[in-house]
Amino acid sequence: MIRVALVCDFCHPNLGGIESHLLKLATELRQRDHHVVIITHSYPGFQGKQLWCDGTIVYYAPLPTIARQNTIPLFFTSTRYLKHVLQTENINIVHGHSAFSTLCHEAILVAQQLNIKTVFTDHSLVDIVEWHSYLLNSMLAITLQHADAAISVSNASKENLCVRSLVSPVKIAVIPNAVDTTLFTPTSDVTVRPSTPVIVVVSRLYPRKGIDLLTEALPLILRERPDVTVIIAGDGPLRVDLEEMVEAHR
Repeated sequence: MIRVALVCDFCHPNLGGIESHLLKLATELRQRDHHVVIITHSYPGFQGKQLWCDGTIVYYAPLPTIARQNTIPLFFTSTRYLKHVLQTENINIVHGHSAFSTLCHEAILVAQQLNIKTVFTDHSLVDIVEWHSYLLNSMLAITLQHADAAISVSNASKENLCVRSLVSPVKIAVIPNAVDTTLFTPTSDVTVRPSTPVIVVVSRLYPRKGIDLLTEALPLILRERPDVTVIIAGDGPLRVDLEEMVEAHR
């Protein structure tokens, strides 16, 4: 049995891809009789140590947050809390998620001080030109310098992570996000013509997902290939932009 701590600022009750990833990973590890702890920051109505119905222990740390639900990088405050949790739960693997998560970086660095094995999963592609990306990638390089392993969710993500963090590709494994096809079936009102191209987009309709590019690209594609069928599954604030694009090009 392994005793693993999954650490990320982005967790339930928040909604998103990383949040869903954490929940599913914790559930699968628990079903294999491993001891699972999730460490995140507190949310309204979610504070302190909580026990989920599947046996997963969640620590909602009393740490202040800034933009995008990230904890403020207060190493002196979080280090003491993280050490307490890791030692109390007798953790032997710390698995941090997302380069955007301050708590992930801090947990991996604290674990290395305690000689605990560390793994990092990268969930996103990050620019390497902008100044704010330079700061993030510099921090990531420090965090992963002595990490035992890293995971990317695609080959493109792996290449991006190698460039950003200067980590050897040998250390990075590619594990694509799993999709349980039994949970998703097409709706009956979607008609696909035989022998014609089909474009399927499954995503939260948020700016950082590149939906603005999709809104610009689809009219160009359909102008050249009007026989293409486009199926979009998702919701979010940019749904309005897509709907306006559809109306404008009917």
